Amino acid sequence: MRNVFTVDLEDWFHANYSGLTGPSDRRPSGHLRRQVDELLWMLRTASARATFFVLGEVAEADGRLAQTVVQAGHEVACHGYDHKLVSEMSCEAFKADLVRSVKALERAGTPRVRGYRAPSWSLEQSRVDLFEALAELGFTYDASLFPFRTFLYGDDRAPRRAFRTHAGLVEYPSSAIEVAGRRVSFFGGFYLRAAPYAAIAWGIRRLNREGLPAIIYIHPREIDPTHPRLRLRPRDRLVHYLNVSGTRAKLRRLFREFEFGAFADSPIVA
Repeated sequence: MRNVFTVDLEDWFHANYSGLTGPSDRRPSGHLRRQVDELLWMLRTASARATFFVLGEVAEADGRLAQTVVQAGHEVACHGYDHKLVSEMSCEAFKADLVRSVKALERAGTPRVRGYRAPSWSLEQSRVDLFEALAELGFTYDASLFPFRTFLYGDDRAPRRAFRTHAGLVEYPSSAIEVAGRRVSFFGGFYLRAAPYAAIAWGIRRLNREGLPAIIYIHPREIDPTHPRLRLRPRDRLVHYLNVSGTRAKLRRLFREFEFGAFADSPIVA
C-alpha cells in the first residue's frame, strides 16, 4: 500500500509552547534551505513523492524554496502564514490568514494550493465555521485532526479514517493505531523520534492491514541537530529535541521499506 509522507515546512523558531520565552529575533538561520534540500534528496533517491505544508512566512523569506519543492515533483499545500494557533482565531481572522498564506505561496511560484494543515494540529473538529471557510476559499482537503489526546493537542473522539466533512472537504486525520483500547502513534514529530524503528514499521504494517495508509509527518529541523535552539521548559525541550540526531536514519529506512506518495495522489481527493 502507498502511504503518505508530509513535511510541515517551517523554520526553527516556529513553535506554540505555552512556556516559550523567545526568540525575539525570528530571522531565518540559513539551515532551512539545507534541511529541505536533504529531504528532497532522500525523496528523490527513494522515488517517493510528498506533500509539503508550507508557511506563507517561509515562502516570503525565501522566494525560491517553495518553487524548488514544486520543481522536484512534490505537492505544496498551506500551513497558515506564521504558525499562529487556529484555535485562538475568529473565523474572520482565519480567512485572512488563509488568504495571506495562499497569496504568499502563489507569489513564490506554486500552483493553487488545495490542501491545508493547521499549525500544531489546532483546527478542532467542532469549528464548523473554519471548515466552511476552507471550502469557501477553494480548498479540497484538510489534514489537521490529531486523533488521540496529548497534553498539547488532539482528540480521542476524532475518526482514524479519511472522511468527508459537512462542508464537502476530505479530512485526513493523522495516523494512530488502537492497542488494548487506547490510541497511540509512532508516525511523526516527537513520536517518530522517540519510538524504536521496529515499532514504527510494525505500526505502518498494522495500519496497512486495516486498509489505512500511514501518514508520516516531519519538520525540517528534526533532521538537523545543529539548528538553533529555543528557550523552552524542560518538558517542552524534551518534546522538541529528543533524538533529533536519529531522525535521518529512520527516514532512510522508511523510504527503503515502504512506498510513499503525496495527498494529491489519493483518488479520494479527485
